[in-house]
Amino acid sequence: MFIGKEIPWRRLESISFNVYSAEEIRKLSVKAITNPQFLDSLGNPSVNGLYDLALGPADSKEVCGTCAQDYNNCPGHMGHIDLPLTVYNPLFFDKLYFVIRSSCLNCHMLTCPRAVMYLLLNQLQIVDAGAIEAVYEVEKVLNELLEKNSKATVDDIQKALNEHTQIVLNSRVNCEVSQVKNVSDCKSKLIGDFWKNYMHSRKCPNCKAGKSIVRKEHNSKLIVTYPTAALKTKGKKTAGEAVEDSGGLDDSLFGKRGFLTPSTAKDHVLELWENDGFFLKYLFPGLGIHGSTKTSWNLDMFFLDLVVVPPSRFRPINRLGDQMFTNGQTVNLQAVLKDVQVIHKLLALMAQEQVKTTQPIQTEEMETPASITSACEETLGHSTRKHQDWFDENDQEIQKLVDRKHIAFLSLKQ
Repeated sequence: MFIGKEIPWRRLESISFNVYSAEEIRKLSVKAITNPQFLDSLGNPSVNGLYDLALGPADSKEVCGTCAQDYNNCPGHMGHIDLPLTVYNPLFFDKLYFVIRSSCLNCHMLTCPRAVMYLLLNQLQIVDAGAIEAVYEVEKVLNELLEKNSKATVDDIQKALNEHTQIVLNSRVNCEVSQVKNVSDCKSKLIGDFWKNYMHSRKCPNCKAGKSIVRKEHNSKLIVTYPTAALKTKGKKTAGEAVEDSGGLDDSLFGKRGFLTPSTAKDHVLELWENDGFFLKYLFPGLGIHGSTKTSWNLDMFFLDLVVVPPSRFRPINRLGDQMFTNGQTVNLQAVLKDVQVIHKLLALMAQEQVKTTQPIQTEEMETPASITSACEETLGHSTRKHQDWFDENDQEIQKLVDRKHIAFLSLKQ
């Protein structure tokens, strides 16, 4: 067969990976899973369960409820579990910890000097252009500017660095850029030195407030110790007095210690991205969203509002005779569903108690623990007791009976 000399071809210039947003997962999902019982009493898949036929057949005897194909031809379909409360994404928990620890919970800005921020920003732009040899010249430009004018403002620094960076970028317009190992290593070194050297200040350079101390526990919880006071000046001075504001923190939180809930952390990161998003998008390129969206960043990288349920064919049920062994992923997802049910009931009870504001306070205090206890009993049930538990609880009474028996025996023997 004759083939022309000019053959169309394409060259792959770059590739990037990102995280699915909650909206994208809901579009890909075929069903919301709500039933923790994945099999009924006859061993058939339960409706809205973890082995619902809409997710695909789990063995060769079933047919998919979505594409109507058998086990050999169905590729499998994913589902999702809606969470009643936002939780941390364990995969990127360490990155979120660095961001929150390096930012001010009062003014929602990074606690590094603005000059250093613009320095690293221009260096990363030059590295992306492939001009590694010109990276450290930016720092020389900054030092020369500060030597000439020690009182240079942030705008002056930004203008001087941008002008130098633009000159370097214009000189490499026709040069091809490839993300080779030395370019990636240089970028990683610049970012690592930035986190190590400029993110440990005790006071915020922007609002002059004390910095909150944040630490993590078990890669699932953030504990924050708030500063004793906050000082933030807003607006213009009127009549020789400055307006003091406590920023985003409540005055009752200062000097206290507690958990940083995922919803509070999410609100903080949102405001942080509004202030310093132009810089953080270079540190976390996976947060960018392409297309028409309300925001220009994807916080689903750090937080989860739903959990993905893999297709049934990737979580097979192993059978050995009359015994059935459930897949480990299914066991974990079942535990999530049970916790979701408990949280839904507790949230409903809390909402009912808030509505009942007209009743006396004593009645509410007596009904609230009882209602929460009954909800937990219905969902979790009672723990299984053993004979040893009864003996441990009645040890003193049993000892008294044994002593009386011993005394009676001695008197009868005499």
